[in-house]
Amino acid sequence: MDLKITEVIKKLDEADNLRKNSQKDLLSFCEDKSFDIEKRFSVWEKHCLKKESGSILDKKDFKSKFIGYLVSIANSYYERRNEITYETLFDILENEDDVYIKIVNLIPELKRDSIIESILKDRFDLDEYYKSEEFQKKLELRLKEELIQENFGSYTIDW
Repeated sequence: MDLKITEVIKKLDEADNLRKNSQKDLLSFCEDKSFDIEKRFSVWEKHCLKKESGSILDKKDFKSKFIGYLVSIANSYYERRNEITYETLFDILENEDDVYIKIVNLIPELKRDSIIESILKDRFDLDEYYKSEEFQKKLELRLKEELIQENFGSYTIDW
């Protein structure tokens, strides 16, 4: 019986080492923009070990202004000891009123692309465009890309 337990533990340790050693390659694939973002995000979400923090993070802790802004909203909504995950950021993006206006102003190339696209499609009401499913999908894809780049997993509102 002890021999079986030892064998199981050995196999688990080997699997854990394989997972740890494969993280660099997995993250490298996920960051490679020559592959579809949905596929890369799926791999990142399921298999990559993400950065996690036991204490509160602030927007200054992120290179991404997009993630930083969503984190600042999360910090104002949630109370101490709540865990904020990357899924929380998607919820904020989807449910927060007028969040898209602030995000567009934070990311100049997104604003520029929106203006160009609205002109090309003869849509001159940018507010209407920002509320469209098409634009919401662009924001979602952008958030996925930036989450991969930051490798953000979660943090706890605590100090």
